Amino acid sequence: MSHNVFISHSAKAYDQKAAEQVYDYLVNSCIECFMDSRDLVPGKPYPGQITKAITNSSIILLIFSSNSDNSEAVQNELGLARNNKIPIIPLRIEDVFPVELALFITTSQWLDAFPPPIENHLQKLVSAIRQHSKEKPLEPKGVLEVCHGDDTRHYPLKHSPFSIGRSADNDVVIADQVVSRYHARIDLIDGVFNITDLGSLNGTMLNDSSIAPNSPHPLNRNDIVCIGSATLTLKM
Repeated sequence: MSHNVFISHSAKAYDQKAAEQVYDYLVNSCIECFMDSRDLVPGKPYPGQITKAITNSSIILLIFSSNSDNSEAVQNELGLARNNKIPIIPLRIEDVFPVELALFITTSQWLDAFPPPIENHLQKLVSAIRQHSKEKPLEPKGVLEVCHGDDTRHYPLKHSPFSIGRSADNDVVIADQVVSRYHARIDLIDGVFNITDLGSLNGTMLNDSSIAPNSPHPLNRNDIVCIGSATLTLKM
């Protein structure tokens, strides 16, 4: 699975619920995540899947609490992240400070997600994750040409994921009621740009063919994507 953020959390019920709420919020904001309870493949060895998920991530999101501070599994995950120089964003879900995890997170900028409801605090997290992503230039560089009515604009694909939709916080905003708020996303996967329809109501066309939702499809130079009344072309 392609993802940008690995969510590290305690297995305790309170922490698990908070992690699931964060996971859903981020995915709905076009940020791909990995969380063990959602993304582990049954039948495959657990340690290998966790190791691969962490090393393939751009960011480790720590759901921090007194429970996670005392979790050996969380300590192991953060240790692997530090060894691979992957940035850690601590998200506090209760007003406590690290003891066992102090070595890993005391130099990181924390975000707080309390008091409840947790969703009220997550837009700052989305912004922080996107800022981290934009600090890493992508190769190969591409440009997305977007034609909508009489308007043509060019968007450098400088970060991944690159979101498309009707909502104002997308990278490309298409003001068309048949376009979903978070309609599609472009990712750089193994050096190749891919487009994914995010389960939109009216679908996405690639070179005159409808693409299956929630599955990445390779984009080649001059491929044409239709989303609502807009036409998007990949230029290299």
